[in-house]
Amino acid sequence: KSYTDKILLDSVDFSINDNDKIGIVGVNGTGKSTLLKVVSGIENVDSGIISVGNNVKLRYLPQNPVFDEAATILEAVLKDNVDKGNEWTMESEAKAMINRLGLPSYDTKADTLSGGQKKRTALAGALLAPVDILVLDEPTNHLDGAMAEWLEQYLVKFRGAIVMVTHDPKALSFASHVLHVGRSQNLFLSTADYLKSDTGRLFCKGAKNDR
Repeated sequence: KSYTDKILLDSVDFSINDNDKIGIVGVNGTGKSTLLKVVSGIENVDSGIISVGNNVKLRYLPQNPVFDEAATILEAVLKDNVDKGNEWTMESEAKAMINRLGLPSYDTKADTLSGGQKKRTALAGALLAPVDILVLDEPTNHLDGAMAEWLEQYLVKFRGAIVMVTHDPKALSFASHVLHVGRSQNLFLSTADYLKSDTGRLFCKGAKNDR
């Protein structure tokens, strides 16, 4: 995948199986967010194949979510999440998630929220989505320590696959595998093997120095 003359993603090869938990890491500008958009079907590839099962349901959490101007927080969280199987319980689950993520009252207009509050609103909607795969772009951004720890436990228990971009080594605690997107090479390893590799150690050291 390229933009103008800059190649962001080249020879990226990995699969997402049932219940896989994949953390995507790498320095800024290597195409991690672009990869999530490709996986989610938002952007097309220049070459190669993206294969998705016919009945697979997916929810994408962008870095900078945008909401309908008239939507309240509750309406934004409920959007696309209500079906015949959960119509009697989803509203109460949405309110509980809103409270858990420290958001304002349910009837607050979503477009009046701060950037961090918008991200947490979109995160609440994504976590409640009845889907097979969650595709999350830096979901721990704008979360305090307690919320981030709660999210990591939530993701571990999620019954489905997860693909998540993160800059936080601690957030990899949920992951079964790590895809490191680099400028010269890409690595796809088990989390344990990645953290023992030279690339993994440099990632953890760099994240620590950024704090």
